[in-house]
Amino acid sequence: MEARDPGPDTHPGQNSGMDHVLPPEEDADIPGFCRALGMPGLADIHTHFLPPRMLRRVWEYFDAAGPLVGVSWPRTPGQDRSAP
Repeated sequence: MEARDPGPDTHPGQNSGMDHVLPPEEDADIPGFCRALGMPGLADIHTHFLPPRMLRRVWEYFDAAGPLVGVSWPRTPGQDRSAP
């Protein structure tokens, strides 16, 4: 990994582990990026807060293996898929 100058907008202590590591530009750069940070890997964990009507539509889309998915979307046992 290449070192970089964090520049004048850097906030001391914030993201200090990344101050001298460039972010990956390609998927192939991710393993080296993780090693440079001393991390075993990355995980994408996020949440979507949707209105009930939209949430139902999203689940319907994935249940039907929508055209952009192209494969059956696996269900997780015990997963609450209901819209409040």
